[in-house]
Amino acid sequence: MPIVLIGGGIFVLGLLAVIALFLLKLLSTPAARDPVDQHELQQKRDARKARFEKLLTDLPASTRDEIIDLIGQRQKIAAIKVLRDATGMGLKEAKDAVELLE
Repeated sequence: MPIVLIGGGIFVLGLLAVIALFLLKLLSTPAARDPVDQHELQQKRDARKARFEKLLTDLPASTRDEIIDLIGQRQKIAAIKVLRDATGMGLKEAKDAVELLE
């Protein structure tokens, strides 16, 4: 019986150590280690949004209207599908484009 209690205690201490290491890693965020230039990030977002807006203006009016209507109806997945079918975009890029238009 005492061996089981000792083994259980060691297991609990080990588990607590793992949790402590996980929390330390979580709390040392990349932002603390690698400062990010917020202005540069905003410029990248603006450039990406401008590129997506230009892409929409290059689409046929019916397709563009369908995408905008789907976004207005909160059917984001359907809007992504229409955009991908019309442009051949990848899933991530089409998702980002639709989210920028929301």
